Amino acid sequence: MKKIANLKRADSPNEFIDKDRNVMDEYYNLLDSDLTEAKLAKSMLKLILKDPDFLDSYIVSADILLRSNKIRSGLKLIEEAYERASRLIVDENGKWPKRMSWGFLENRHIMRAIERYAHISWEENNPELALEIYRRLLRVNINDNQGVRYAILALRMGLGPDWDFKFMVKKGQMAGLIDAGQIDDWFNENSKNFPEEFNFLILN
Repeated sequence: MKKIANLKRADSPNEFIDKDRNVMDEYYNLLDSDLTEAKLAKSMLKLILKDPDFLDSYIVSADILLRSNKIRSGLKLIEEAYERASRLIVDENGKWPKRMSWGFLENRHIMRAIERYAHISWEENNPELALEIYRRLLRVNINDNQGVRYAILALRMGLGPDWDFKFMVKKGQMAGLIDAGQIDDWFNENSKNFPEEFNFLILN
């Protein structure tokens, strides 16, 4: 077997599964705590120092910065998380794995960081980059637990990054959540216009 530069790919070069992250339990405990945003931000930065490759800490920190109108710093953290995600998953030739399943909890922090960077790229007027990243995510995880196919369709239809607002429930206990039935109907109706994007999902 050809040597894999990223040792996490050595045993299974076609499928990526990240290692266990010791800080993960601490991360979720912090999210469940009653810390102020300022204290939570400091705690997340400490987690980044403990494990710079546990990427959920970057995303939470970035969200706090963005809500505080520290846009440049927030975007920089998301970009760094994406760059680290890329380094974790690629092989020695810079290629993504063929599979990276959301079903493995170990992978989710990486997949969230990649998806978030795609969305930020879209918001920052780089839809071409966003589309490329979303396509890669869908190819490695065809179960599409993150709803990447919807974003791809929205991009192909020329919609903006706030495209999903019209599917958001406005009232009741589900307010603020996406209406799954409506968005699936929309996807099924419009995705057939882009067979080159989505036919492989049927074949698999």
